[in-house]
Amino acid sequence: MLKKLSFALAAILSVSFLASCVINTSDDDGDDDVTIDYTSYNAPDYSIKVRNKTSKNVVCFKGIPSKDTLISGAHGGDVITNLKLNTALFNESSDFILYCVSEEDYKKFGNDYDSMAAQPLARIYAYFNSESKYRDNLVYDIASNLGGEFYFNLDNGTSYNFEIRMDGLYGAPLCYSGAHTLKTKVYAVADDYDLFPVLRQFDKRQGTIVTVYPQDNNGEPIYVPVSLNSKAKAVRLNCGDYVGQGIKTFASCAYLKISNGNAGGIGLLKGATAEPFINSTGVAYINSGDDCVYEIDMDDLGNGKYSTAVEVSGWFVGNRTKQVSIPDYTYEAGKMYTLKVKGTANQPTCEFSDIISEVSVEGLN
Repeated sequence: MLKKLSFALAAILSVSFLASCVINTSDDDGDDDVTIDYTSYNAPDYSIKVRNKTSKNVVCFKGIPSKDTLISGAHGGDVITNLKLNTALFNESSDFILYCVSEEDYKKFGNDYDSMAAQPLARIYAYFNSESKYRDNLVYDIASNLGGEFYFNLDNGTSYNFEIRMDGLYGAPLCYSGAHTLKTKVYAVADDYDLFPVLRQFDKRQGTIVTVYPQDNNGEPIYVPVSLNSKAKAVRLNCGDYVGQGIKTFASCAYLKISNGNAGGIGLLKGATAEPFINSTGVAYINSGDDCVYEIDMDDLGNGKYSTAVEVSGWFVGNRTKQVSIPDYTYEAGKMYTLKVKGTANQPTCEFSDIISEVSVEGLN
C-alpha cells in the first residue's frame, strides 16, 4: 500500500495545547543549573514532531551535538513532542540527522559535546519542511528498543546514507549513519534483531526521499539477524558489506508523480472518505502548477520477502467534493509513473502515463 507517514488530523480540528515544560536540573557536581526545554510548541512555531517510545527523556540536536545545533527536549513514555523551531537551524527544507542524547548524559557531559556525540541514544533520518502546514503530517519515532546498555557499532565507509530498520523494509528505524561515517554507536536493549539496511537520500529534483535496498543472490532484501545479550554486548555492522561488487540495489517501492495542471489544488485520495495520502516530505495537497511524488509500498509476503509489483485500485485525484478516478494499475518496484491532471477545480481530468524513469542507487549520489 502507499506509504502513509504518521499524522494526527485531530490536532487540526482541536484547540492546540502548549505543554510548556522547561526544567532546571543541576549537573553531577551540583555547580551549575542545566536548563532543558521540554516545551511542546504550537504550530507554526515547531520544527518537527518526535514520538519518544523509550522511557528516557532525550535532548535533540540537528546533526552532531554542539551548542549551535541544540533544538530542544522530548519526554519519554510514548508521547509526541513538537520540537522548537530555531530559525538559525531550520531556514530551508532539508533532510538531516536527528541526534538524540539521554537527559542523563546531557547533564553528565555538560559542554563536552564530543563525549555526548559518542554516546547517542538515537540517530534518526529526518526531514524539515519549511512549509509549516505540512509539518503536522510527519512524526519521527524513537524506537522503544533504544537506550539500553548494549550497542550497535555502525561503520559506513561508503558514499551512501544508511538507515538500519527492524523487522522489515518498512520497519521502525533503529539507527542511521551518513556517508563516510565510521563508528556510529547506538545503544539498545538486549533482544534478538532482524536488521534490514536501506539507503536513503532526499532527491531535490523530484522532491521526494528515495529509498533503495540491497538484494541477495536470490533477489531478496538483505537482512542481518543478530542478538544483543550478556555474551554479545556489542555488534558491529559494516555498511560496505551491503553495497558494491556483486550486490544489486532495488527501490523499496514504486513512485507516482502527479503533475497538477488543474486550476485548483488537488490531492491523491483513497476510498469513499476521500482520505488524502501523505508523501515522504509531509505534503498532502498539490497546488496548481506543482508536482508531488508519492511512494507506493510493495506487499509484505512474510519471511523477509516482498512483492516486486502491487495492483492498486480505488484511487482518485481531486478534493473532498470532486474527484476523478485513477485507472487501476499494477505498479512495479523501482519505477516511477506520472499522472497529469488538467481541467478546472470542479472538472479535473487525468492523463496517465507508464514508466517515466527507473529509480536505482545511482540516483542517490
